[in-house]
Amino acid sequence: VSGTLDIERFDMRGEAELLRTDGVLLAPDSSCELCRLPANKFQGLDRRRHFLWLTFYSGIYTSSATLFFVHPRELAFLEPDISVEVAKDEFDSQRTVRLTSPVFVKGVWLSVPGTHVRFSDNAFDLIPYVSRDVTVDFRDGPPIENLLGVLKIQHCNRVPRPDT
Repeated sequence: VSGTLDIERFDMRGEAELLRTDGVLLAPDSSCELCRLPANKFQGLDRRRHFLWLTFYSGIYTSSATLFFVHPRELAFLEPDISVEVAKDEFDSQRTVRLTSPVFVKGVWLSVPGTHVRFSDNAFDLIPYVSRDVTVDFRDGPPIENLLGVLKIQHCNRVPRPDT
């Protein structure tokens, strides 16, 4: 498999820096070191507010991973402002939900209470300003016309509140 590996450093507010882009060639059924990043790339890094986002592109296929410098419970989360758009697919039994946030959102979970809809993806992270499309399939019943009004979005960004 051949493709391109991008490594970006993000902060929770969406500030990003491309640290490296490499062309890679992976032999079948193998493992190897793809790259090394020098320590000076991480000077001044706030371990609670920064993370790495690795993306591998190969033709029409994309795979990504988020790497943290601390345990997720120690991350300095910000209050999310998730924008949601719903589009009708060519099949009447499906809708596409596009989610975007200006800040990092950990563990997004979608649900529609009282229904048996299926989501193409669930329990994912939202990278700042990177849209995520999720297909909603209504196989067990008619499509919900007001999906935006009943869609429940949960996440793990627990932002501490100041004492009043």
